[in-house]
Amino acid sequence: MKHAWLIIAHNEFEILQMLISALDDPRNDIFVHIDRKIKNPPHLYAYRSDLLILDKRINVHWGGLSQIKTELLIMEEARKRGPYERYHIISGTHLPLKSQNEIHSFFASYSDKEIMHLWDKDERDIGNKLQRINLFTSGLTQKNKVIRCCSQLLWRITQRIQKLLKVNRFPGKSFVKSDNWLSLTEDAVKYLCDNAKDILKKYRYSYCGDEYFVASELADHKERFKILDTELLLFTVFERYNPKVLTLTDFDNVASSGCLFARKFSSSHIEMAQKVLSAL
Repeated sequence: MKHAWLIIAHNEFEILQMLISALDDPRNDIFVHIDRKIKNPPHLYAYRSDLLILDKRINVHWGGLSQIKTELLIMEEARKRGPYERYHIISGTHLPLKSQNEIHSFFASYSDKEIMHLWDKDERDIGNKLQRINLFTSGLTQKNKVIRCCSQLLWRITQRIQKLLKVNRFPGKSFVKSDNWLSLTEDAVKYLCDNAKDILKKYRYSYCGDEYFVASELADHKERFKILDTELLLFTVFERYNPKVLTLTDFDNVASSGCLFARKFSSSHIEMAQKVLSAL
């Protein structure tokens, strides 16, 4: 069976096309969601893969429920055309570090596993992002400084009040955090899509719930879903909480990482993207 590549993008469309071209292979189908805020989406093309640009688009706000909605939407759209051997969720600023033969060979070795990179458990993070009701999150990253500052202040106040009141929305519930960029089996995608309504209700007032919902929901059914925790999916360099744009100075570290993909690439350093792809 083919692999489905589910790409979530909102900018860097030159890099996005480079990614699509690198995935363009008869063994792959490619699905792309472009943020609804983009009024004039780019023309994208593939020659050997079926390429589907989603007509239904979501206005995505970082950290909000819209990110979970987008992941569930693109999974469901791909599932309609499936079944697929695997569903890979990646961003539009990923690029592969391995050939398609190497990538398909890697995943064939773990055909029954849900593959992702898990984070160490952080009860404070879980308390802030999941166990309390998160309000005003859509304004936390607004470009308008007044809206952003007011939203951040109101969010902190409501968090502080809930902490004093010892609010715990999910007593006894265990949560597992993973990178958003992961690889799932047909069965896992079916489970998540079939339970989308309950998932959206559960994570409605979460903050960055996209970091938790896939791993947490699958981990609740360990007898059905086997999770492989690996760092080999993606090479990323973080600067504080944000992924760094990779430049030529990072090339040796990227090339020696052994990872399948790297992120994040930008047209502002297009020579790095070109060098990575030329090394395939």
